[in-house]
Amino acid sequence: MKRFILPMVCVALLFACGAALASGPTDPVDQFLLGQKHEKGDGVAKDMKKAFYWYEKSAKQGFAPAQFETATYYDFGEAGVKKDYVTAAYWYGEAARQGEVNSRYNLGGLLWEGGYGLERNREKAMDWWFLASLQGHAGAQHNLGYAYAQRGKQDPEQFKKAYYWYRRAADQGSAKDQWHVGVFLENGLGVEKNMDSAVCWYRKAAAQGHADAKKRLQKLGY
Repeated sequence: MKRFILPMVCVALLFACGAALASGPTDPVDQFLLGQKHEKGDGVAKDMKKAFYWYEKSAKQGFAPAQFETATYYDFGEAGVKKDYVTAAYWYGEAARQGEVNSRYNLGGLLWEGGYGLERNREKAMDWWFLASLQGHAGAQHNLGYAYAQRGKQDPEQFKKAYYWYRRAADQGSAKDQWHVGVFLENGLGVEKNMDSAVCWYRKAAAQGHADAKKRLQKLGY
């Protein structure tokens, strides 16, 4: 009985192809998508460690969304990854420099607080929030508003910047920022005092369930 014997070259190619398939995708986008599948349990078993593995492989090839996801694992200490703000800041920074808005926002948060080996740098934090704010990130706009409001306690001129950024976030529908805009208008902080406008913003915040706005309206008789 004759047996079919593959030439050695073909055998070697088959083993190479099998190894490639076993090792998974090499394209950074495909690696990122596989990471998402493992994170969500989409068509594969949910496995956060495997998700992190593929995110990090993709991140090392420069794919910004994967760099952001990789950073979050170090930021929050997920899937057995040791919390490490220095490494988280590194990966957020890699993505942030490519314009990834959530990385700019989160990097600002890490630098504002510091810790876990990362030195606090609030000026750089505000720089990253500023870039994210220009991209329309409401959270970054809120944080800038807060930062300038804190400075306003020593330098009232800073309240103008605080009001500006709170207003940008409020215009996007953020209830807590609508509340802040109302407070600034009621008290004339960084903006001309205007009670009618303050009430208007309180009402917008209250309509979204903001408790302090509701209480303020009740106290004002509305």
